[in-house]
Amino acid sequence: MTTRTRFVPPAGATAILLMLTIVSGCIHSKPVNNQQADQYWQLQPDIWPQAEPTMISLGGRKLPGRWVFHQEPDAIAAAGSIAEAVQKLREGQAQPSIDISVSPAHSEMIADSLADARRVILRLRKIAETGRSDRPDQWAEALADALMAVERFTRLEGRSDPGGKPADVAAGPAITMLTGLLHEWSDSELLAGMSPAEQQNLRLVATQAILRVGFSAANKAVPTGLAQQVVTVMQQAGNPMDLHKSLQKMLAGALLQTPQTPGDDPVEKIVQGSLKGLPVALRVFEVLLRQWGRMDYAEIEYRRFDGHAVVSMTFKTRPGKKLELKDLYFMQPDMSLRGTVRMTVMPYCPPAQSVSILFEPLEKGSAAHMELPGLGWRLVRLLVMPIASGDLRQISVWSGGNPTYNGINVALLMTVPDSKDPRRLLAFNNLKQQELSRTIAEAGYKVLRREIDVTYMTPERIYVYRNVKYQP
Repeated sequence: MTTRTRFVPPAGATAILLMLTIVSGCIHSKPVNNQQADQYWQLQPDIWPQAEPTMISLGGRKLPGRWVFHQEPDAIAAAGSIAEAVQKLREGQAQPSIDISVSPAHSEMIADSLADARRVILRLRKIAETGRSDRPDQWAEALADALMAVERFTRLEGRSDPGGKPADVAAGPAITMLTGLLHEWSDSELLAGMSPAEQQNLRLVATQAILRVGFSAANKAVPTGLAQQVVTVMQQAGNPMDLHKSLQKMLAGALLQTPQTPGDDPVEKIVQGSLKGLPVALRVFEVLLRQWGRMDYAEIEYRRFDGHAVVSMTFKTRPGKKLELKDLYFMQPDMSLRGTVRMTVMPYCPPAQSVSILFEPLEKGSAAHMELPGLGWRLVRLLVMPIASGDLRQISVWSGGNPTYNGINVALLMTVPDSKDPRRLLAFNNLKQQELSRTIAEAGYKVLRREIDVTYMTPERIYVYRNVKYQP
């Protein structure tokens, strides 16, 4: 069995790290013809114009499928706009599109909520990787961490009122949007079995969603009434440490008393799909929201295409400004957005268990640009491979198809201006092989082999670097 690893070095150390690892690895290159270049550089078709605009269904209500957040320097005016949006959402008065004014203080809160949501999903992904192991205590600890994170930001929604702090007022719409998107992304399976009234209880909805995914990872069904028991414990809790211990004990006991379920739980599609791609998408949106002062507006829209959920994020920068994207994945070059750029998140793309993010400039002079600044990258270009800066068109993230190996795999498709053939590909693979190791005291996993691959393709040549380490 394998587990996914993720490494994000400091921004200035990326190229230096690559140079150091090259010393202990090997690199080779070979020519490629046009047909081979076509096979490597496979840009997903832009399906967004053909995708059908769809409202989000949650708890018998229809929520907007399109959310537009406008820049509003006045915090008081922004608070009034958010309070009005909250009221419409609670009363089910939402239209297909909703516009919300957001001040810098509110954008920081929304970014914090997205960061909390991303941490929850990462914990759930960890559960998916360890759920079928022989360590129910680790499973219960991870699930309790996820529930604690959910509880922290769902409490804010209950305090969303015009007189509340900016942080409290901003939480409601962001949490409602995220919950609805996750439910739709699972083809309405995530909250199956809950009544419409129960689906309007955000704390209960979030708890049930976490439990469904956690127990699905352990190949078990959620015991009847467990979600309400967990909510009751969280509502009555005082000390966070005591709450975590209580949740962990309750969950471990429920896991041991619950029999295995025959067949696959439909929620498994979240474990295998959304849990892999959503952290990247949420991280992108979070990083950009923390630069709200440079933006004119940001937009999230939900559509459906060929039976699958598709989500886009559109950002428009202010004149002369650009947005920076950093620390999204290991060994990442610097990236920036300027003008108006739409990013379309498309799950279930080939290869299997893949999520692609397409970057589509919507106005002249707009682009998502990848930079390779500094002495380290100049040395890489001079001594190793001719990596060039360019306009980013697609990021693909996927897991390995071989069950023996797994890890983080990232491919960047770029275009280099003023080139006869502008196509470029830069890919990173970070894999780890493990085996189950049992002792009298405990069971765990031993790392047998680690592998880092870096691939760069020009229309004429492909360069491949590989570093393999075997553990003694």
